[in-house]
Amino acid sequence: MARNQVKCVLASWEAMSKLSLKLSMGWGKRPRSKDAVVFAYMRAMAIRILIVDDSAIFRDGLRTILEDHVDWQVCGEAVDGVEAVKKNRLLAPHIIVMDLSMPYMTGIDAAAAILKESPKIPILLLTLYLTHHLTKQASDLGIRATLSKTEMRHLVGKIEGVLESEKLTEGDNRSRVHQS
Repeated sequence: MARNQVKCVLASWEAMSKLSLKLSMGWGKRPRSKDAVVFAYMRAMAIRILIVDDSAIFRDGLRTILEDHVDWQVCGEAVDGVEAVKKNRLLAPHIIVMDLSMPYMTGIDAAAAILKESPKIPILLLTLYLTHHLTKQASDLGIRATLSKTEMRHLVGKIEGVLESEKLTEGDNRSRVHQS
């Protein structure tokens, strides 16, 4: 969160407390401290990320990496493509980080179903076996970026790039910006 945003939140704390904001600490309760207001504001402004992978260990590792980023919040997890489609409807994430190889529905098939319902949702596809053909297939489908699981050190930068591209094209008719 930018310093100006924090200052704005702190400056308006008294006004907000008088309005009995409906914060995450309970509907209709008044904030008890400036920290509570700042925390609630940060959670409301966080980038919501849906993690989709059939490996619980991998999902836990992803969650740890992603939640180390101050402005990011993992809003949910799915174990396969079918659940990913449902969770996208339910949770309305800002971005989806999805594995390619999963039971019941592949990452490509799940992405196609999700993008049919929510064409502007950015999806980052992860795979152990990234090829030029897969990257092109994903890009043609509308998946914003692909990343090999052997290159996870680039995950945060890749997500930041996708989010920045989304911000730059917001309000533009070009709803698909691709990175590979």
